[in-house]
Amino acid sequence: MAAEVLLILNSEFANLIVSSARQMPLWVVESQVNSPIIAEARSLVGCGNITEILTRPGETKADLLARSMDDIELHHGALSTNSPYNKLIVFGAKAELANEIASDLGFGIVYETAEGFTALKTKTL
Repeated sequence: MAAEVLLILNSEFANLIVSSARQMPLWVVESQVNSPIIAEARSLVGCGNITEILTRPGETKADLLARSMDDIELHHGALSTNSPYNKLIVFGAKAELANEIASDLGFGIVYETAEGFTALKTKTL
């Protein structure tokens, strides 16, 4: 299991899905642009490394981010694997949307990037 997980909340991120899925677990929001590329990437890389996040009607970006981070913790956190992730790279959301949930999930360092933010775990849940 990789120590890094990539979360893509950008609905037009298709250009890097395949290459990213070869490097680390990848969680990608569904969209007309992303979904066909997710299917293609699964055929090339396998299904195990790519999770498509279904959106819910009326869901805010903050709610989608929080729900996705919770799900990632369930699948890649210390309670699910002997080698949990310790770095979450997020494209398509600002760090300010994640501050509360990030702290709750053990991320002590969160910094903005050009694409979104990166969060580093400083404690294990």
